Amino acid sequence: MLVGVFVAEAQNSPETSPKLPGMLLEPLKSPEAKMVLCVILTENDGPQWFVFNADAWGQNERLGSFDAALMLITEMKASADGQYLAVLSVGEGHPMLEVIDLPKLLQSKSYSVLQTIDPYPGVVNFQSWNGSQLQIDSDVLLTRRDPKTGRVPDEMTLSTQETFALNVLTGVITGISEGARNPIAYYTKVLMDQRASEAEKDKALSNLLTLNPDEQTIAYLLKALDQEKDPKRVLRLLEEIKKLRGK
Repeated sequence: MLVGVFVAEAQNSPETSPKLPGMLLEPLKSPEAKMVLCVILTENDGPQWFVFNADAWGQNERLGSFDAALMLITEMKASADGQYLAVLSVGEGHPMLEVIDLPKLLQSKSYSVLQTIDPYPGVVNFQSWNGSQLQIDSDVLLTRRDPKTGRVPDEMTLSTQETFALNVLTGVITGISEGARNPIAYYTKVLMDQRASEAEKDKALSNLLTLNPDEQTIAYLLKALDQEKDPKRVLRLLEEIKKLRGK
């Protein structure tokens, strides 16, 4: 009965779904019935997946035991159209995000991964769905993912979490927040930040110069040069500006 109460509450209040230790609940939109996807985390047998029918308990169904990318599933979120499920899992403090085919999970009992984001050494969190676009936050520049490894170069980190959008159909990630959309401006701000350490500024400059700067970048570099006091960074900025002007 306790699980039934929690499932009913999850269905009625999807934005503030109750939590039980070792259990995750996610309401699913269905015209036929009030459905709730449930994952029960077990120590020896891995995650156990179920679908609960809040209207008819006799119709509850066990989907099977499916492992996510990493050991511990911490969060999941279904898209409004019922096509996708975002799954966040963690192992040794490192998170990974997967988007799986929700109809295949429910109908074929198959954990079919459509997209994966590995933000190592950073973090990733999902916020909301907009059709086939999943809005996510991360402290690494996800728009610079290596197409072969799927990872962002270790040095392309951000001092704050910025917002991106993952297109599940294409796998393309675009920037939403200012820092995500315009990383050149972002790293320039770090260079001009009086509170930033020398190491942070050196890293920001190195990152800035790996972003394929063009003529429009000169304005940002000149702003940074105007405030820069470190001789080595001044020389690097001057050299880069000279290169860009010589193109």
